[in-house]
Amino acid sequence: MNQNDYRKWNVGKGPKHSKNMFAIILTGLLIVMVMVLCGIVINKKLHHKLIPAGSSAAVSSESEAQPSTEETTPADTSEADLKAILSNAEQLASQYDYDGAINLLKSDTRFVEKEEVTKAVSDYETAKAALVRINPQEVTHIFFHSLIMDTSKAFDGDSKQDGYNQMMTTKDEFIKMMQSMYDKGYVLVKNS
Repeated sequence: MNQNDYRKWNVGKGPKHSKNMFAIILTGLLIVMVMVLCGIVINKKLHHKLIPAGSSAAVSSESEAQPSTEETTPADTSEADLKAILSNAEQLASQYDYDGAINLLKSDTRFVEKEEVTKAVSDYETAKAALVRINPQEVTHIFFHSLIMDTSKAFDGDSKQDGYNQMMTTKDEFIKMMQSMYDKGYVLVKNS
């Protein structure tokens, strides 16, 4: 073997080759660690979803996480849930989202047959039937730029102050304007 043959055979076996191999091994280890961590997270999420809501494991883990200061009975919880659903449905109906209110009330099978729920569903269906289609271009549309939450920063005498004053609304002004509109019968409507 002459000197040129030895050089050809030894190409890529020097310090550069060692650095490249180290980088490849390190990258491989990082990929394996990320995959293991993802597997642990996914396993915990799946395990949490697989525990039935009424099982003793679910109850014990919830009670360990949040110690209860007072005893609640299932009837108390059920009554609170019913009030929350009725309140949320009323909020949707106040924004003319009668379909959303009705779907919400019908979504919880525990309460579908309750008198309060059936009456609310009936009322919302009646109100929905009385709606009249209107041209959106004939409805007042109000738009606000970003609100100014900290007036001391917005109106501190810098060059942007006049723009803020002309184009934006302070939080307090916004609250007063919204209350004025509510007093005149306007409502917020979700644009869907």
